[in-house]
Amino acid sequence: MNIAGYSIRHRTVSAMVLVLTLVVVPVLYLVFHRVGLHRHQKATAERLICKYDH
Repeated sequence: MNIAGYSIRHRTVSAMVLVLTLVVVPVLYLVFHRVGLHRHQKATAERLICKYDH
């Protein structure tokens, strides 16, 4: 087993995981933020409609 090759591969995998994390986390945050915002706006709109209905 080549220890140098293993460490390089391990380092590459770690770097890939780090990059993926840095890319995925903001995207997920934006998606959830947008979905949450949309739901909040919808709920607010429904509340306003109910208020004006009566």
